[in-house]
Amino acid sequence: THSSYLGGNPSGESLLMLAARPDNAQYPNRREVLTMLIEEFDAERNYRNGNEKTARDLNPLLMDEVHPLKRWTVEDAHAWAESAGLKVKIEHTYDWLKIFDAYQLDGRGLVDIWTKQKFEDYVDERLADLTRVGVNTDAIEEETPRWIYCLEQLKLDAKNAQKTKRRREATARA
Repeated sequence: THSSYLGGNPSGESLLMLAARPDNAQYPNRREVLTMLIEEFDAERNYRNGNEKTARDLNPLLMDEVHPLKRWTVEDAHAWAESAGLKVKIEHTYDWLKIFDAYQLDGRGLVDIWTKQKFEDYVDERLADLTRVGVNTDAIEEETPRWIYCLEQLKLDAKNAQKTKRRREATARA
């Protein structure tokens, strides 16, 4: 789906995507533009372009810096999980998303399960739900390590964004 809101169109990119894209790094005040689009205009963070990418897919470091994980909504977490699942070729991505959505998994929820043991516990608690939506036990065993990999990558991205933001703020104060 697409919206003409803030520049979205069926085959192109929104203003948020244009500001986030790495090839637009030469433009000044990108962070301020992104922050304004997200905070003041509530820009659609999860809109997908013609290549099925979100703004975060285009530039995770910058997007995580201006819209940190702790502020992610269920929709943000859903968009991340969809992108991550498709990226690492999780066959039942959309079935897993049904469970994540049913349990209202948001940014804070992702932080709670981003270690191997916590995610395995999360899966064990929802095993009946996963099988009910079509993820059999063999698929769960095969796909759980892939989700753990995605969550570990998310954790690394979030920490790198925090470090970058602190470094930038320290430079601005100096």
